[in-house]
Amino acid sequence: MTISRERFNNGMTYDAAKQKMPRNAPNMDRVEGLIKLSDADLAPWRSLPEKYSALILVIDPCPDVYTNLPILQQIATE
Repeated sequence: MTISRERFNNGMTYDAAKQKMPRNAPNMDRVEGLIKLSDADLAPWRSLPEKYSALILVIDPCPDVYTNLPILQQIATE
């Protein structure tokens, strides 16, 4: 299935998605406080030749969401 740019742009931001996940929001807050990315951690992302967009599908009960999504958000923010 192809996702058009228009459809992609209608997706939720990290903060909006987090608000819709009451089960995982407290865990995501906890993980956000633990993230410490070094320059070495960020180097591969900073050396990408162009900006990329990512489509991430989540479901509230999944522990991978609160474990990994805050890390991806921090990488995107940096």
